[in-house]
Amino acid sequence: ASADYDGWERTEGKMASRKKIVLFIVDDDPQVLRALQRLFEGQGYQVHTFESAVAARKAIRRRRPRLVISDNYMPEIEGRVFLQELREAFPATRTVLLTGGFIDDRIKNAVATGVIDALVLKPWDLDDLLERVRGLVERPASS
Repeated sequence: ASADYDGWERTEGKMASRKKIVLFIVDDDPQVLRALQRLFEGQGYQVHTFESAVAARKAIRRRRPRLVISDNYMPEIEGRVFLQELREAFPATRTVLLTGGFIDDRIKNAVATGVIDALVLKPWDLDDLLERVRGLVERPASS
């Protein structure tokens, strides 16, 4: 079975009965990746994890996720910058920025202009994070 951008799995040209929404999670901390992967796979999402934005960038060309969760403070490229590039290339992809650090004007501006759909502070509240992701992936792509 293959999957299209919209997350519908196809089997020999027909829609599968079950929808698997694809999420990408990007964080340079392997423990955060494992925790979020367990959380979202437990909710029925198909999760792909990446320890860098560079690795996620390459994978997005092959497999477009419905939503990307990225840490902000990472080596090579900040999550905010990565999500901005992602939004420009794939406007329908939802974006969530995780940060445990200072929220500067660039982050505030990215949220205000819609580059980032949701800002989540570390340590996150599990119910709040799940609800935000659910709300974003269930929202029609045109909004």
